[in-house]
Amino acid sequence: MSISINCVVLALDEIFSFSWNSIISYILILLFNKKYAFTKQCIDNCVNYFLRFENYQDVLSINWHKSLLTLVHNYRGKT
Repeated sequence: MSISINCVVLALDEIFSFSWNSIISYILILLFNKKYAFTKQCIDNCVNYFLRFENYQDVLSINWHKSLLTLVHNYRGKT
């Protein structure tokens, strides 16, 4: 059973409004590994989410880095 892309895009928009925690990174890894055919706008929203952490003061977890790497690996030529 698969989740529709519309539901995933709405879920990502909600997730990006939350403050960061390691569970969010784990969910992002799962969704990015599904390799949905996201629109350019959706991918831009994902990139902007990660750019918010450019000046983040705390140490980011391995899961945060894995979720970023998964996004780049699966969607690097899509924009």
